[in-house]
Amino acid sequence: MGSALFGIREATVCRVFDHVSLCFCDWESADSIQRHAGVCLSSARASFRHEAKLRAIIECARLIAQSGFSNWKACILQNPLLQLQRLPYIGPITVLHLAKNLGLDVAKPDRHLVRVSQSCGYRRARDLVEALATVNGEEVKVVDLILWRYMADLNGGCLTPVICEKQSHVIGSITRPTLQLG
Repeated sequence: MGSALFGIREATVCRVFDHVSLCFCDWESADSIQRHAGVCLSSARASFRHEAKLRAIIECARLIAQSGFSNWKACILQNPLLQLQRLPYIGPITVLHLAKNLGLDVAKPDRHLVRVSQSCGYRRARDLVEALATVNGEEVKVVDLILWRYMADLNGGCLTPVICEKQSHVIGSITRPTLQLG
């Protein structure tokens, strides 16, 4: 249920997450969060002032408590992206981030990944990530994370050091077809 905090910078999430988690019963029970919604909201406001997103956490708890966690989980397993998009603040891009955080093998087409993919001639970010995952024998979500971290740490995502070539890919010390980073 911490997913209701999506749409804000990672640094902000890192700064407020422990306190917000505590305010929302450490995410242990959707029913407890729903029953104590007023206390959860008022205490969480001390570190996170986005009222709509705090209320979205309560709404997520309500939805999960209403259907029961086992039923909610079963629905997610049947059609993860559709079910997760029923949560507040979870749209077509954020759902991929949430799905990845929940362990699904997906790539999130954030601005860094979209830029590097396009600069290397890939139509979609997922196409680049899948190609790298296949060549390296890794999961899509692992390659997505590696590329995202590299690009986020690299001058705020500046593509200056990224050189795309048709023949070889170098990511760290791994040589692969079509992309050279570094």
